[in-house]
Amino acid sequence: MRDKLQRAKRAYNAEGLGGLATGIFNHFRRPIEKQTVSRTRFEIPYYVRKHNKRAKRFTRLLAERGIGPRIAEAGLSDYKSSDTLFILGSGSSITQITDAQWQHIDERDSVGLNRWPIHEFTPTYHVFETRMEPEYEEFTRTYWNLLNSRQAAYENIPIILKDVSTVYRRLEPDDLPGWLAGNLIVSCDSSYNNIVTPASSVERNEALLQHLYDRGHFNSGEFNILYRKRGSISYLIHFALCLGYENIVLCGVDMVDSTYFFDEREAHYQEQGIPIPRPPSATHDNHNNEETHKTNDPDAGQLTLEKVIYSLREIVLKNEGVTIYVENEKSALHPRLPLYPYEEV
Repeated sequence: MRDKLQRAKRAYNAEGLGGLATGIFNHFRRPIEKQTVSRTRFEIPYYVRKHNKRAKRFTRLLAERGIGPRIAEAGLSDYKSSDTLFILGSGSSITQITDAQWQHIDERDSVGLNRWPIHEFTPTYHVFETRMEPEYEEFTRTYWNLLNSRQAAYENIPIILKDVSTVYRRLEPDDLPGWLAGNLIVSCDSSYNNIVTPASSVERNEALLQHLYDRGHFNSGEFNILYRKRGSISYLIHFALCLGYENIVLCGVDMVDSTYFFDEREAHYQEQGIPIPRPPSATHDNHNNEETHKTNDPDAGQLTLEKVIYSLREIVLKNEGVTIYVENEKSALHPRLPLYPYEEV
C-alpha cells in the first residue's frame, strides 16, 4: 500500500492532477489487459503498439520542452561515412586495442556508449542514458562534468539520450550543460517487459523479435522505438540497423567480468582531470571480482544478453545481410561470433 501511495505522490508532483488521474486509470486498466490480451495472439501486437505510442509521446514532450530534436528528425544519416559501425563498450579489452587498430577504427564509423567520453578516442556518435532520482544526483553531476571536459570534441558529434521514459517528466534544458541544451537528441527504447522479461524463454523473445522484424521496426530509417533487452548493446545493434550499416563490430563487450577499461587507468585519467562517474551502487571492490557481467548473468534472468544478441543475429541481421563481429576474443560471444579481421578489411 505504501508503494502505491508513493507512486501516486510522484505522479502528482510531476504532472499534477492529470498525472494522478492517469496513475489511477492505469491501476485499474492493467488487470483488465492481463485478463483480455495476455497470452493470446493479440498480446504482442497490442503491447508493441502501446509502447510505440508512449515512445512518441515521451520524445515529443522532451523536444517541445527544448531539450533537443527527436532521433528520427536529427539527420543522423548525414554523419554516416562507412558500411561498418564499431560499437564501443566499456569492457577492459578496450585497453588491448593497438594504435594501428585505433587508426583503422577512426577511418570508419563508431558509436560510444555511456561513460565512453572518459576515453581519448572520439566516436562518430555518442549514446548515453541518465537517471534523475536523488541517489543519482552525484553520478549525473559528474557525468555532465565529464561531457564538459570533452566539449571541444563532442560538441561536433550527435549526442543521443536513450531511454527517455525514465526522465521525460523531470528533465529540463537547464539541467544540461549549456552547449548541449537544445542539441541533445532524444530517443526512446523499450524492453517490452509486458511481453518479455529477463525470466522469459529465448523462444518468447524470438516471437517478439519476429513480430518487430515482420512489421519493419528494424528497417533503415525506422527510429520510432528501439529494441533493448538485458543491456544497451541490443539498442545499439538496432541503432546500427536503422542507419543501414552492413558490418557491426562489438568492442569492449566482454561480459566475462565487470572490469571497465577506465578501472585499469584510473590514475591516468585523474591526472588528466577526466572525471569518472560512478553509479551509487558501484565501488572499486564489489564488481571487479565478478566472473560474469550482470547483463549476462543467468541468475538475474535466463534471457541473458548473449542469448539476445544471438537471436538478433538469427532473426534480423542474417536476413538483412548484416555481419556482426567481436573485436576481441575475450568476449563471451566468441567464437560463436567471429573475430573482426582487421588485416583483411
